[in-house]
Amino acid sequence: MHGLLAIDIDGTLTAEREKLSCEVVDYVASLVKEGWKCLFVTGRTVEWSLHLLEKLPFSYTLAAFNGAYTMQMPQKAVIDVCLCPCSLLEPVGELLKQADTALVIYGEPNREAHSLYFKKRASRQLDSHLKRRFEVLREEWVDLEELSQIAFSQFIALRAFCHPEVARALSAEIEALASVHAPVMTDSYDSRFSIIQVTNAEASKGHALAATFQRLGKRGKVIACGDDYNDIPMLQRADCRVVMATAPAEVLSLADIIAPPAGELGIIEGLRQAIDKTT
Repeated sequence: MHGLLAIDIDGTLTAEREKLSCEVVDYVASLVKEGWKCLFVTGRTVEWSLHLLEKLPFSYTLAAFNGAYTMQMPQKAVIDVCLCPCSLLEPVGELLKQADTALVIYGEPNREAHSLYFKKRASRQLDSHLKRRFEVLREEWVDLEELSQIAFSQFIALRAFCHPEVARALSAEIEALASVHAPVMTDSYDSRFSIIQVTNAEASKGHALAATFQRLGKRGKVIACGDDYNDIPMLQRADCRVVMATAPAEVLSLADIIAPPAGELGIIEGLRQAIDKTT
């Protein structure tokens, strides 16, 4: 009996932000044709997820913002949205006031046309990184002078851009303060920087996997594939865990199968081994 493939994007499905290997697409498509269901679960925004995945030749579920926004493709039917109240922003901002961080706030997709950029405490290096990132990724943003100035009442995600050496500690402090989900991700645009992505506590890759499997009637096995800290909740819920060889040690420790790097199309070998192991 087939089941669910839950696959991270950056560093797992692909090593490139804007390109998927034809071999990887063909292989995953063949698994879907055999009867496997596919969930792509990613820290990406909805827009950048669709930029990469929208033309895939098979149906799948997409969970963006680490599971805060879930939709069925290709219909683009919204399945679930988990928002946070904007009242959380000022306490989180106060917590981070001594750290070199730049905050980007995303309103609910399809309602807010741009992100908000709060750079008050960012170093010149971090500010330059964000400005380049916005331009290269063609993301619209508005500078925000104060966190109290936001016009909407709820947001889908807050991203705190920072340096890797402080990211894990700040992540733990944010989760303790605000009862949210705040995992660390490597910035796929420039791996010298990290992103702490803050979402509703009920929005995680693990929750997205569980909810999708429930909708499918809990049939078959679950194979999860990832490479970063934000993949941990998803990997913990899977019957078989594929972790890319480039992952941090804590993530690698969860692996049933260690796959070659995404740049070597390692997801193909990882999935082959996982399917052999579970069927």
